[in-house]
Amino acid sequence: MHEFLQYRVRDAMTPKPVTTTPDTPLREVENIFEAHDFNGLPVVDKAGHLVGLVTKFDLLKAFMLTSENIQPHYNSIM
Repeated sequence: MHEFLQYRVRDAMTPKPVTTTPDTPLREVENIFEAHDFNGLPVVDKAGHLVGLVTKFDLLKAFMLTSENIQPHYNSIM
């Protein structure tokens, strides 16, 4: 009846996820988010090791303007 209680991460995970690297331009990450309707991506190094995650919120933070933190223009960052 409640067989989902027996599920493990391997039962729900994506075995070969789309990934990005630390050197990927933000514009490219934005395109991946749009193409796949993703909210986040694993970030891997050249050896394929996980080094972090990038999310849509991270992209939005790159463009936040506050009196303490003024970022470059959108096109300059991309």
